[in-house]
Amino acid sequence: PGPSVPFDPEVPPAPPSPPAFSKIFSPAAIAPGGESTLTFTIANSSSSAVTALAFTDTLPAGVTVAGVPGVQTTCTGGTVTVAAGSSAISYSGGEVGGSASCTIGVRATSAAAGSHVNTTGDLTSSAGSSGTASATLNVSSVTTTFAVATATGTGQATGSIAGGGPACAVTTAEALD
Repeated sequence: PGPSVPFDPEVPPAPPSPPAFSKIFSPAAIAPGGESTLTFTIANSSSSAVTALAFTDTLPAGVTVAGVPGVQTTCTGGTVTVAAGSSAISYSGGEVGGSASCTIGVRATSAAAGSHVNTTGDLTSSAGSSGTASATLNVSSVTTTFAVATATGTGQATGSIAGGGPACAVTTAEALD
């Protein structure tokens, strides 16, 4: 090993590195009007706690916070600001311990078909800026139709339902009037 370096009380320890910042929609694909949980993860690889965590996320056009936002966090302290039906999510004043991670979760929804790419503003903290985080919510354009193909004198009908998967045959035992 190299020479040991004596402790110098005049030299402050190196500041912690900014934590890693990521996000994910789960599930990543929903039907129109469905819901997905948007989870932000803050991972601190430094041995010291990082404080003053803050970020803002403006959801893309067509995506909003669900009617019941279902806010959850494992971060220490801080305030999650969100309103049902809005397109803004913010977090401020939180802390993540040394060599730890924490999450913030909010339910989101969309009736607009397509791929909705969502990028946050920078995560800032006592350790500096961590940059942005991105995730994509895919909303299918599934429509479901039902058509009766035949009706028999026995009171049964057969038909098909077409939509998000293969067509299927349906038989009903209900009397057809």
